Amino acid sequence: SGQYPSAIVAFRQSLTHYANVSNRPADVALVGTNLGDAYRDTQQFPQALESYQMALAGYQKLGDRAQTIHVLKKIATTHRQNKQPEKAIQTYRVALNLYPNAEYSQADLANIGELHNRIGVIYDGDLQQYPESIAAFQQALTYYQKTNQQLADQIQVWLNLGLGHYNLQQYPKALEYYQQALSLARQTADKVKQAYVLSKLSAVY
Repeated sequence: SGQYPSAIVAFRQSLTHYANVSNRPADVALVGTNLGDAYRDTQQFPQALESYQMALAGYQKLGDRAQTIHVLKKIATTHRQNKQPEKAIQTYRVALNLYPNAEYSQADLANIGELHNRIGVIYDGDLQQYPESIAAFQQALTYYQKTNQQLADQIQVWLNLGLGHYNLQQYPKALEYYQQALSLARQTADKVKQAYVLSKLSAVY
C-alpha cells in the first residue's frame, strides 16, 4: 500500500519524540509496535525486529506481561516470515517462560496452548520435524483441554496431531486423531469445519 511509507515516517518521528521523554515508555512501546507492524507488512524484517525490540523494552520496563508476550509473538512471526524458523521457536519459548508455574487463568491456559501450537506448526510446516511437532501439539492440547471454551482450537490441534502422524506414515494413529477432531467438530454448528475434517479422514483411507 502507498500509505506505508508515510505511516513509517510518522511513526519514526513519534518514536524519536517519545524516546527523548524518559517517562513515556508506554508511548515508546505503542509506537514501536505500530512501526514494527508497518515494517513487517512491507517485508522490511530487520527494521521490524528493531522496532519490536524497542516496544519489548518499553513493556518490560512497565512490567506489562500481556503486552510483552504480545510483542514476542510479533517478533516470532517476523522471524518465521524472514525464513528463520528456529529463532521463531526460541522466541515463543521465551514467551512461554513468562508464565509462572502457578494457578493459570482461563486466558493464560488458552495463550499457553496457542504458543505451543505455534511451535508445533513451525516444526511441522517449516522444519518437517514431525516428532517435535507432535510433542508441541500434545502440549497445546493439554492446555486447551483445561479451558472452558477453545473448542475450535482443540479441533485444530487434533487435526495437527493427525497430520503429524500422517506425515510419519503412522496412519492408524492419524485416523484416531482425525476421529477425535470430527467428534468435536460435530459438537459445533460449523458445517465447513466438519467437511474439512471429513476430507482429512478420507485422505487417510
